[in-house]
Amino acid sequence: MVKAHRVTIQDVAVLSGLSICTVSRALRNLPNVSEKAQAKVSDAAAKLGYKASSAAARLAGGSTGSIAIIAPTATAWFFAQAVEAAEEVFGDSGFDTVLISLRGKSSVKRKIFGDLLGLSQRVDGVLLLNVDLSESEVALLAASGLAVASVGMTSVPWDNVGIDDELAAWQATSHLLGLGHWDLAVLSGRETQENSVLTASDRLKGFGRALRDHHLTVHPGPGHQLGFHDRRRTQSHE
Repeated sequence: MVKAHRVTIQDVAVLSGLSICTVSRALRNLPNVSEKAQAKVSDAAAKLGYKASSAAARLAGGSTGSIAIIAPTATAWFFAQAVEAAEEVFGDSGFDTVLISLRGKSSVKRKIFGDLLGLSQRVDGVLLLNVDLSESEVALLAASGLAVASVGMTSVPWDNVGIDDELAAWQATSHLLGLGHWDLAVLSGRETQENSVLTASDRLKGFGRALRDHHLTVHPGPGHQLGFHDRRRTQSHE
């Protein structure tokens, strides 16, 4: 089977009788190309069936047309749903997406945010999904020149969509206590070594604050002394 010849920009240049540089500018509708030259290029491209690569055109114009979606993990239900929704929105807007999973490892996060220059050569912007960043990492990302937005983060210098997780947990716990439910527990992952998600610690803080408001003591987990108040018991399981 004979492989069909792929039409290139060089073929368009030969047929139009113009330089590759002029053809490239004409195909991207850049200025300083005469109407006559523009017509020659359009005619040659049509006769050859040449279609310019959108990726190459974006790169030539200093844009990758790609957005990085950075998530603590790609396997958890919430992040999988958030990534799919983000990809749909970006796709409808003409952007490609690059998924970067930190895999719950601080070493992976340090590698990514330690080479933001390399990341900026691959993508035009970044969407962060509930990623726990240090102040220095926030400052570096803000100064990287990348367009940045996030979900579920706080005190960041870019657009963010989210809730106050500590307040939400405090309200939910206070509501249950107000209804007379005293045997409560919260399931919250402890990330002392590989901290990458914000909500777990913030929600645990809200849970603890509600208990203190009602003069209750938190049982920190199995093997610890229970705290009592008027024979009412509240537990925290991590």
